[in-house]
Amino acid sequence: ISYAGREYHEGKKIKGRDAFIAIWTLLKYRFVD
Repeated sequence: ISYAGREYHEGKKIKGRDAFIAIWTLLKYRFVD
């Protein structure tokens, strides 16, 4: 159970970081244009 929980936590962290980068990139390109 601890392994699954850790894997879920790591996945959540990665998804959150990817989402932040994606939003930041969209905003950056929008302001550049």
